[in-house]
Amino acid sequence: MEDPPIDLSFALLCLFFTGYQLENPLALKFTTLSYQVPESDPPVYVHGPDDVYFVAFWVIAFTFIRAFAMEYIFKALARYNRITTPDKTQRFCEQCWSVLYYSASWSLGMYIMYHSDYWLDTRHFWIGYPHKQLSGLFKFYYLSQIGFWIQQIFVLHVEKRRRDYVEMFVHHILTNTLLIASYYTNFVRIGHAVLCIMDVADIFLCSAKAFRYIQMQALCDVLFGLFVIVWFATRHGLFLVIGHSVMTEPEQYNPYLWDPDNGIYYTHEVRYMFIGLMGLLQVVLLIWAYFIVKVLYRVLTGNNAHDNRSDSEDISEPETVAKKVA
Repeated sequence: MEDPPIDLSFALLCLFFTGYQLENPLALKFTTLSYQVPESDPPVYVHGPDDVYFVAFWVIAFTFIRAFAMEYIFKALARYNRITTPDKTQRFCEQCWSVLYYSASWSLGMYIMYHSDYWLDTRHFWIGYPHKQLSGLFKFYYLSQIGFWIQQIFVLHVEKRRRDYVEMFVHHILTNTLLIASYYTNFVRIGHAVLCIMDVADIFLCSAKAFRYIQMQALCDVLFGLFVIVWFATRHGLFLVIGHSVMTEPEQYNPYLWDPDNGIYYTHEVRYMFIGLMGLLQVVLLIWAYFIVKVLYRVLTGNNAHDNRSDSEDISEPETVAKKVA
């Protein structure tokens, strides 16, 4: 293996799994969920400071999985489809990885939500708070998602700098802050709902871009059209439904109280923090929505848009959207 991210992350993963087999206490913190409630059957968990080890494990694991998949799977797929230039190959591989990850994370997230109390009922974001006890599957999902989004900040800085670098960086910081804060304060149901509505649009966009690179323009156009519909339905529709719930529903079911010993962190300040984080995230989404509408107008009027990230390529939509939305 010649790729440093693959080499280093693989070496660390081997070290962790060796320690796991030897039942090393530190390695077990990295590779297994901590804080199982004693005698719970099926096992349920609460949160604690050692969860940072499991998150760190998944930062490293996603670094390895992504680099390995791009180098040894998606590059071969690019060659098979006669993509030869380095820039196009790299971008094609990035889109394939994104399709794979977002499809898996969205499917798992929706499976968990479908079997939850708050499926199609925002009242249960708040009923029964604090939601301290989590199933093993939910805790794995949530902590691995935090690991992924932390790893995305690393990816943003190692890849070729994007024109929308500032928006992407702000988006990643807001997402990580929202996830970590909701986990710490036991408002994980809000974070879970936001993750599910965010993931699905990226599946369509990244698929459209991947098919564009292999010259399947008709399928690309269909997926791009679906992406636009899903984007506005989820990120400017369902996201606002969740935001409305945060602003109006909590005090119907919970008094304002700061009681960390019992896992309760519901105060005016905490509520306004979440409203602020979601509001800032919506601002970033609206900036991207402006460019989506602009690109859609150009496409409908028969004009192509140019992706200025590469002087050697002339990629029409939806790749232009990729520099604004990813």
